[in-house]
Amino acid sequence: MGVEGISAQGLRRELDDPLRTSAHPLYRPLLWAVLACIVVAVTWAALARIDEVTRGEGRVVPVSRMQKIQSLEGGILGDLLVREGDMVRRGQPLVRLDRTHFQTSYDESANQAIVLAAAIARLQAEVLGKGAIAFPPEVPPGSSVARSERELFVSRRSKREEGRRTLHQQMQIAQGQLAIVQPLAARKLVSEMEALKLRQDIAA
Repeated sequence: MGVEGISAQGLRRELDDPLRTSAHPLYRPLLWAVLACIVVAVTWAALARIDEVTRGEGRVVPVSRMQKIQSLEGGILGDLLVREGDMVRRGQPLVRLDRTHFQTSYDESANQAIVLAAAIARLQAEVLGKGAIAFPPEVPPGSSVARSERELFVSRRSKREEGRRTLHQQMQIAQGQLAIVQPLAARKLVSEMEALKLRQDIAA
């Protein structure tokens, strides 16, 4: 009984002690700070604007008519003379192509033109029966093309002369045979058809 009475009395004294029942000194400022943060957060959420990012596909259409830039001949890009956004004028070079491919094609075409010019000169000499080829200025006389055409010219001329000699010999033989057959045909010793065939061979 005595212990319980003392404990109850001590508890009442502690509850009645103003130092123990008073709030902590930082309690009120902390409470006001929390309330202020809540008010600021609500106000910002109601008034602030949040940027939204949206992705999509689009196409830029110029006001004036679109100009298609292209080259008549394809090639490898050597130099780019303008940059994106630069202002250009009509006739201004935009790119410079690599000349390697074009130079090679030009050289091949030039060589082919020389070969054809030399061949034409040789054929003209053959048709006109000339003894030598008169090459045009674009065909160097000492070039391999000129030498090749001269060799071909001499070879073809030799074949033609040989063919003429062979034909002349055959004609002489046919004329001799005809000279023998004609008297025999007149005397009905050989067929007239054989004499006629010899005449046709000579005429051919």
